[in-house]
Amino acid sequence: MAALVNSNTTDFVDKTIRLGADISLLRYEEPGKPGEPSQPTQPEKPTTPDTPATGDSSNVTALWVVLAVAGVGIIVLVGLLVTKRKNKKD
Repeated sequence: MAALVNSNTTDFVDKTIRLGADISLLRYEEPGKPGEPSQPTQPEKPTTPDTPATGDSSNVTALWVVLAVAGVGIIVLVGLLVTKRKNKKD
């Protein structure tokens, strides 16, 4: 990817590039200025709703709440069953 950008022979107009991992732009060199690294910039926020934001944990929070409620429910159910069996034996 860096070679394509630095060669200045590829046109990226109207193209979308999806990365599978984070990249570092610390050694990015602007075309026409070889040897002078530029300052890294903050990536733009996704503009389309189908592109998830990195670190978006809104759905994970709901999952943890559901799992916690289910876990407490199971513990209460087991406690009731144990108490019921104990009372039957007496």
